[in-house]
Amino acid sequence: MSLDEFTVMLDEYVVVDPVDGFCYFWSKSKFEADLFFKVNKSLRASLLHV
Repeated sequence: MSLDEFTVMLDEYVVVDPVDGFCYFWSKSKFEADLFFKVNKSLRASLLHV
């Protein structure tokens, strides 16, 4: 899923590919997003707080 295919509301956490914008995960929970990010360290991804 690409970032242009959904709307991110304020105060959400998003795990995205910094090169092509592919969204791996998004949530209102910092804990869930951080856990997903840490478990999937092999992904080329960035954790953003919007």
